Amino acid sequence: MGSELTMADVPLGPFAGSLITVYSAKSKAAKLHASRQCRQLRTSDVMTAKVFLDEAVLRRLCTRCAARGTDGRPGTGLGMFLLAIGETGLLCHFAVV
Repeated sequence: MGSELTMADVPLGPFAGSLITVYSAKSKAAKLHASRQCRQLRTSDVMTAKVFLDEAVLRRLCTRCAARGTDGRPGTGLGMFLLAIGETGLLCHFAVV
């Protein structure tokens, strides 16, 4: 487990605390999605929320949305940031500590 990356390894830099819009099913533990059209969001009763970007939000982010960050925020700095760290696999493969 020593070589695995954790969400604490993701430096949020200037995006820490950014207010973002996310979509989810109506459950406390539901995954968060960058796009309402994400194929992983399998409910017709979608909840929309504005949250501050932090490590807890990244932990709950859908792996598809993390890997394709620009889907929900095309052309934005945050979308490019999510795409970059998603492509490294960092958001898709983390150790739960």
